[in-house]
Parts: sequence; C-alpha cells; structure tokens
Amino acid sequence: MLDIKYIRDHQDDIRRAVEVKRSSFDLPALLTADDNRRTLISRVEALRAELNIGSGKIQKAPATEKPALVAAMKDLKEQLKGLETDLSAAEEQFRRLMLLVPA
Repeated sequence: MLDIKYIRDHQDDIRRAVEVKRSSFDLPALLTADDNRRTLISRVEALRAELNIGSGKIQKAPATEKPALVAAMKDLKEQLKGLETDLSAAEEQFRRLMLLVPA
C-alpha cells in the first residue's frame, strides 16, 4: 500500500497508474477523505486538550465555580464523543479507498 504523503506528492503518477491499469479509482475522493480525516483528527485532539485543561481547572477551582465547570466539561465530552464517531467513519472510508489505490 502506498503512503498517503506519496500519493499527495505524486498525484500525476497515481493518475497515470489509474489510466494504465484501467482502474476506476477515484483519486479526488481519496484526497477529500484524507482532508476530512485530518481535519477531524485535529478537532478531536484540540477537544481532548481542552478537556485536559478543564480537568485541571476543576481541581483548582473554588467550590462555587465547580458545578459550572463540570457542566462545561460534560458538554465538551458530548462533542468529543460525536467527533470521535465521525472520525471513526472517516477513517474507515479513508482505509477503504486506500486499499483501492493502484500501485
């Protein structure tokens, strides 16, 4: 299997391989799936970092502020759960397309 970095850097070579092998491989779909996957990875990592920072703030916060911080963290966890589901689907689509790349 080719590396996605190689595919991005050598799109013309991949297009030629698709033509030579008379494949119906959709290179733009793969690149779009990779962009989507990478965007979701960044968003998930940012939310996880925000949750980690928030957890530290909860521990140091006065008792009067803790309920609001806990509620905010619950909202972030729900957002994270949704993004992780989206990321899982995006990674599956990306893997499926990567298996079709003509070598």
